[in-house]
Amino acid sequence: MRIVRRAVATLLVCAAATVVGSSPATADPGDAADPGAVVPVPDGVTASFAVYDRERGEFTATRDIHAPFRSASVVKLLIALDELIQHDPELDLAKATTDEQREEILALRTMLRSSWDYAASAFWVRNGFTDVIDRMTALIGLTDTSPPVEPGIWGYTVTSARTS
Repeated sequence: MRIVRRAVATLLVCAAATVVGSSPATADPGDAADPGAVVPVPDGVTASFAVYDRERGEFTATRDIHAPFRSASVVKLLIALDELIQHDPELDLAKATTDEQREEILALRTMLRSSWDYAASAFWVRNGFTDVIDRMTALIGLTDTSPPVEPGIWGYTVTSARTS
């Protein structure tokens, strides 16, 4: 469970940093050891991130980690994880024995690789809409993540760069 939590948290942190702004926020390599270091961001860009060094077991750079933002397609990671936990699908196409299994494998792959919204919506509905977020935030400990106010719009899930 701890490995799943760490892997997903790492993915969410990376994805959150990517989604926040189109311009990259960069830090001076000399600041890497100081999580409170000021990281320059271009004018007009709002940035929030947390960089976690898995080898050192610590955050090496952060910026406004509690700032809320719409998760947009980042929530697809939680949707996929919930689908895997709730239904334990066969993930090997060569081992799939039914068309349903093959369709599920391909939908998960395409949702994550190509950001396919239709698949995310299908899994979202299948697994109880906002229940997906409730289960995954409890499992992973994403304390700054909450379901969308409008249950049918998964992309409006609110999150932050904070992972626990």
